[in-house]
Amino acid sequence: MTTGFVLAPSGCPPCAKCTGVVNRQSSFVSRPSVGAGAAVAQSRRVVGAAPGSVRKGDVSMNAGLIAGVFGVALGLIPAMVIGKATSKKDVTDQPPAQMGAPPRVVTQDSTMEREFSQRVRARDPSAPTLVKLTSGMGVGSDLDEQFKKLEEDLMSRPVGAAPPGRDSMFANNIAWREAMLEQDPEFFSRLASGQTPEILWIGCSDSRVPANELLNLGPGEVFVHRNIANVCNHTDISFLSVLQYAVQYLKVKRIMVCGHYNCGGCKAGLGSDRLGLIDNWLRHIRDVRRNNAKALSECKSKDEELNRLIELNVLESVHSVVSTTIVQDAWDAGQELIVQGVVYQVANGKLSDIGVVANSLDDVPPVYRTLSPTSKVSEVIADTPILALSEGRLTNQFAAMYDKIYSQKAGDLAAGTDKYFQMNEQWRKAMIAKDKDYFMKNATSQAPEILWIGCSDSRVPANQLLDMPPGAVFVHRNIANMAIHSDMSFLSVLQYAVEYLKVKKVVVCGHYNCGGCNASLGDARLGLIDNWLRHVRDVRRWHQAELSQCKDAEEELSRLIELNVLEQVHNVCSTSIIQEAWDRGQNVEVQGVVYGVGDGILRDMGVVANKSDDISKLYRSKALV
Repeated sequence: MTTGFVLAPSGCPPCAKCTGVVNRQSSFVSRPSVGAGAAVAQSRRVVGAAPGSVRKGDVSMNAGLIAGVFGVALGLIPAMVIGKATSKKDVTDQPPAQMGAPPRVVTQDSTMEREFSQRVRARDPSAPTLVKLTSGMGVGSDLDEQFKKLEEDLMSRPVGAAPPGRDSMFANNIAWREAMLEQDPEFFSRLASGQTPEILWIGCSDSRVPANELLNLGPGEVFVHRNIANVCNHTDISFLSVLQYAVQYLKVKRIMVCGHYNCGGCKAGLGSDRLGLIDNWLRHIRDVRRNNAKALSECKSKDEELNRLIELNVLESVHSVVSTTIVQDAWDAGQELIVQGVVYQVANGKLSDIGVVANSLDDVPPVYRTLSPTSKVSEVIADTPILALSEGRLTNQFAAMYDKIYSQKAGDLAAGTDKYFQMNEQWRKAMIAKDKDYFMKNATSQAPEILWIGCSDSRVPANQLLDMPPGAVFVHRNIANMAIHSDMSFLSVLQYAVEYLKVKKVVVCGHYNCGGCNASLGDARLGLIDNWLRHVRDVRRWHQAELSQCKDAEEELSRLIELNVLEQVHNVCSTSIIQEAWDRGQNVEVQGVVYGVGDGILRDMGVVANKSDDISKLYRSKALV
């Protein structure tokens, strides 16, 4: 049974006075405010709509009024506002039914918490500082007349009756949705019931390498994680959470690590320019370069050296995947699971097999192999560690894999033979038939206008639901579309997209029926992924009052998904990367959207930030010079 949260003032250890259990039905708020007036107004705007009925692409309002949702304490909203949740019969475009959401647990409030909640709701000016901060009564958080009018205008409209958005992104989505429904009227309703992808794709964020397109697969067929240079790092909890969810819960049968020729991350790893924060992420590429210095020194040109490094980086990432306890536990349990390395050629659309396939503990180098009482491993005489280290290679089966790569010409690997390579070839020929120069146009560089931060869920492929071709969207995907300030993977993608690619829009996309958010509403212990989901639980805790107003578990999940998008938009805008871009006058806006898996509609959260004034002063930083 869920026991709730313990409340203690900042800097004070819990004691008998503050160990009451939080009542999820109460209006208790435990989040320090970080929001400005715009933030409070925006949160009221979302609260005013029923969960799951966020307006579809309405960007007609003044962006200055609707921007800056960030860090608001929703518990401040009067009961008369949040109590107007429209009944389901009045709501259009409701999201699909949520699967497996936990039942609400009702526990008893403590006297302290009831008093706390009452003072918060009354906006008592004499309340202690802690209460003011927790209730959003901090600096700059009061609403002005403009935002009151904005809220009144929103509340006067029927839920879900916002006018169509004028942004091309939403227009593309509607056109794609209508085409899919014309082909298969039940397409989205089937996706709403769940996902059963056979593949986990670990690829680069490069806009020219969208997994679903080049594999010729539709939504629901590929679970995806994308970062700079398809790196798999054992300290990257974003990667590990995706891996655990895909292997342990989705039971994928294949993990494909995909590199691509002309990779900007690997190219930077060969250079000596100091690029900023991203250099710390590229350290992993430089390690591959150092450990394979001998082979790289034998390359005849810079292009050949880059191609070889890209191939070796794929092999290193495959090694990292099979070295995890997540994959080894799966093999111990007898789970059917293949880990495969592939390389994509941007210039011709061809997916090549790097010849790396691991499917048992025998393929794990002994130094990384961990055994359980049930593990079964063949007797293998391995190379000595000192020999492997001195030669820049790994031990056991991976030594042979390196030799196989070295025996082939860099950039010209053998064609794959399984069905996924055949499907890639079908797609490639179809694209060439439409435009014989299609791939060559993207071969030298990319110029995407959008950075997409979305969930790894197989049913939410950015390029397809936006109806945009390879090269149009730079993508980062993880569990529950998180943008975390301590996540080097996210920060590296953000810096590269904003500072070097000069994207014009950063889109944070959540989706209804999100498994990560659903898990965060429950109390089941899932393993390593719980540490990643802590961030979603933070959103749940900060918005306890608003969530407690929801009528049922389905509505609560939809509202949490929406609030999580707002929080991640706030996180993106609070980074020094975005603020520095705005300081130098760069045209980049940050937008929050939610996708309906059950109906294919991309909904506009009304969150558009495009200048430093759109973020709260608490997170606003200024250059020293």
